[in-house]
Amino acid sequence: MKAVERQVGVALFDRTSRKVALTPVGRNYVSAACATPDPGTLRVGYFGSAGGRFL
Repeated sequence: MKAVERQVGVALFDRTSRKVALTPVGRNYVSAACATPDPGTLRVGYFGSAGGRFL
């Protein structure tokens, strides 16, 4: 997900040691992605042991 943030140039998630939540820009990004004619599937997974390094 950090790669996507680097690509779009903004933070899409607020990250803390206890949770990850969409920023207002992130919510708009997801809404726009879902509004496309063929949005496909967006799946986000999380592995507790690796999440801190990649999210």
